[in-house]
Amino acid sequence: MPTPNRHAPGTSSNGSSNPAFADELRLIIEGEQPLDTMLEQVGELAKRLIPASIEASVTLIREDDNPTTVAFTAQVAVDLDETQYERGYGPCIDAAQAHHVISIRDMKTEHRWPSFTAAALERGVLSSLSIPLAGAVAGDRSTEHVRRPAGRIRR
Repeated sequence: MPTPNRHAPGTSSNGSSNPAFADELRLIIEGEQPLDTMLEQVGELAKRLIPASIEASVTLIREDDNPTTVAFTAQVAVDLDETQYERGYGPCIDAAQAHHVISIRDMKTEHRWPSFTAAALERGVLSSLSIPLAGAVAGDRSTEHVRRPAGRIRR
C-alpha cells in the first residue's frame, strides 16, 4: 500500500498553497470567538490536516516579549515550549521573532538549539516544524509548533 505524501500545513505535496487550509485558517482568525478559543482551533486545525502523528502548540509573544503557550494538543508540546521560554530561544521563539518557518527534520542531527533538541529527544520527539502566524493578533507574534516522526516533514 503506498504511503501518502506528507507536506507542510498550508501546502500541497508539490509545495503550492492549499486553499482549504488557508480558507479554514482565515475563518478561524476572522471569527468572533475569544482569543484562547481561536488559538486552540488553529492548533487543532494543524493536527487534523497534517497526515501524520503530531502534537501542536501555539505560542503567543506579546509586546513585552514574554512567550506563553496559549493552546496545545498534548503536554509534551507545552513541556518543549517551556524549555524554550526558560532559555529565551528555540525554534518556536526564533520562528516567531524572525517571521519565517523553521523546520527540524531530525533532532538527532540538529545543532542550533542543543538544549531544546536534548529535551525533545528525551520525550521521544524526533522532528518539528515552527510556523509564524503573522497578523493573527495585532501587536503580538504567535507560532504554531508541530512535531512529527523524523524525516516526515516535506516542503
